[in-house]
Amino acid sequence: MLKAMIMLEEIEQLSESLPGLDCGSCGAPSCRALAEDIIRGSAVETDCIFKLRETVRDLAGQLLALEQLEPPGLDKEEKQESPQSEA
Repeated sequence: MLKAMIMLEEIEQLSESLPGLDCGSCGAPSCRALAEDIIRGSAVETDCIFKLRETVRDLAGQLLALEQLEPPGLDKEEKQESPQSEA
């Protein structure tokens, strides 16, 4: 009984984080049904195209941030003198 109550609470929390459009593009008839499937282990949150888009957007932002980092020990002078900048 306690396990069922915990699962119900998890479903409620997850259902609130989903868009609530009930578009069905994830394969579930409603966002609540998708939340139930996720808690049961037969689906993942990124089955929702809106959550997938959000995840991809976050990953793209992280990649852009990594691109801005310079390797340690690389001086600006060395960077300007490198053959790649001459090409």
